[in-house]
Amino acid sequence: MSVENPNNISRTLPAFAALLALAACSTPASETAGWRTDGNGKYAAATPPTEWSATKNVVWSTPLPGHSNGSPALFGGMLYMTADPETLLCVDASSGKILWQKTNTLEDAATPEEVAKYEAAKKDADPLRKELQKLQADTRDARQQSEKAPGDADLKKKLDDLKAKIGEVNTRLDGLNPILSAFDPARTHKTNGYSSATPVTDGKNVYAVFGNGVACCYDVKGERVWIRHIEPPSNQQGWGHSASPVLSGDKVFVHLTELRALNAATGADAWTVKLQASWGTPAEVKIGDVPALLTPAGELVRISDGHVMARNLARLEFASPIVSEGVAYFVEAGGKAIKLPEKAADSVTPEVLWTAARGAKKAKEAAPANAAADPWTTPPLNERYYASAILHDGLLYDITRYGQYSVIDAKTGAIVFTKMLDHAGKAEFYPSVTFAGGHLYVSSDDGQTLVLEPGREYKEIAKNTLEDFRGSPVFDGKRVYIRGQTKLYCIGE
Repeated sequence: MSVENPNNISRTLPAFAALLALAACSTPASETAGWRTDGNGKYAAATPPTEWSATKNVVWSTPLPGHSNGSPALFGGMLYMTADPETLLCVDASSGKILWQKTNTLEDAATPEEVAKYEAAKKDADPLRKELQKLQADTRDARQQSEKAPGDADLKKKLDDLKAKIGEVNTRLDGLNPILSAFDPARTHKTNGYSSATPVTDGKNVYAVFGNGVACCYDVKGERVWIRHIEPPSNQQGWGHSASPVLSGDKVFVHLTELRALNAATGADAWTVKLQASWGTPAEVKIGDVPALLTPAGELVRISDGHVMARNLARLEFASPIVSEGVAYFVEAGGKAIKLPEKAADSVTPEVLWTAARGAKKAKEAAPANAAADPWTTPPLNERYYASAILHDGLLYDITRYGQYSVIDAKTGAIVFTKMLDHAGKAEFYPSVTFAGGHLYVSSDDGQTLVLEPGREYKEIAKNTLEDFRGSPVFDGKRVYIRGQTKLYCIGE
């Protein structure tokens, strides 16, 4: 399908001009905003409320065109987000008004010639499929008759003729299937959907990738810059895609099957490298003065040309690495801290600071004496970690799929304490742990958010409930933005 396919898009709403005046109010310190804003999920300067509900401290709420597990990307007074199956939209952060929304189907990413070829093939295939259904039904009837009269020569000839006709129809359909399959959506799981990846923006353009294999770029007014179908995602036997795009310099990186650097201006491939795709999003790092990507699967990839500088450093299945002061933390069922090299080379060997194996034995020791074996009530520490951890003041905080909260010493990897949250077993913890205004925010997919005080002891500040959501909250000043499954919420006093 086409690499570049600009379309004529409807003109921006008049409200856009007024929105530009707000740009300076909520532009992040970094040059881009994407998943967890900067990938680490910390909003130290924010002063958000610690209490809310569907009726308390809701500044505004906006119905959205579809569900999504993605998070909003906030830049310049605008919130960019996705909606199933393949919609990218822009919302005014001050009012909640949807400024524009654009679909990104496989047909949108195709050339007019490819669409015409598909429509012609579909027109030919529809009657052939109906004919095939009738032939198969006639064959079943003939077999039933043949069972009652096994020696009937006419019935045998009829079955032979039907078999031949079925073969002819299937041969014709086989010739059309390659054209038709190019427009078939990739498989996904209903929980994941097609829009779990968070967009990324530099305040000039916004980039998104969907589980149908389509990547796209729009300017902040909603004019399409480019769109292309890259490839179906490899994740993972039909479970869908969730890794968000990463923007650095003149390249945007997507990892559907191969890790690809796309030219940010055109969408054309700058380079590709065959690396196993993960659910988590890569982190941008620097090795000396050389920009690189650190993938959840532990590869260190040079941004300029895709050269792999190191492999198999660690392995995360669902979460993303956290990078701070030259150290990368890989936190899931086990954990590893790696000191990144100070100098770049074609091949580097980062220093492993610690490795922690948190398996069933340690989980059993940490569990209450009367704990049941049911994983919904006492999940082991080696249970899945859909959420990514957070680092604050020398401690790592994470949460298992089923609600076991852990605090880890970032210097040694030792577990400070673990606690089964009161809500464990009643929901799954997809949103990543977030830090804002001196507090930790830990959310589950039924809309409950615990506000916790960070530290070596457990201290709960508040418990809040909203509608179901799986994306991570985004904080800005005195506001919290939560992408629910049906609405986008702005929380503020």
